[in-house]
Amino acid sequence: GEEGRGWGDWDELFREAAEACIQQGVGSTSLLQRRLRIGYGRAARIVDQLHDAGVLGPPDGSKPREVLLDHQGLDEVCPV
Repeated sequence: GEEGRGWGDWDELFREAAEACIQQGVGSTSLLQRRLRIGYGRAARIVDQLHDAGVLGPPDGSKPREVLLDHQGLDEVCPV
């Protein structure tokens, strides 16, 4: 199979989710549920994908995750 994770494996809302987190300054499952109107399971999966891609920091208990990239950094990870 393919080596590594291409961004074809990411949720189709990945980019929109990343932008919402950058705009908000933090990333969380509940933020994505509200902003993207999706269920918990999908939001949690996208948060994991954002972490894998280096957009969000690691989990810290129940606190929202730190955002590690700005819009410019996001364009490098996930070109429009």
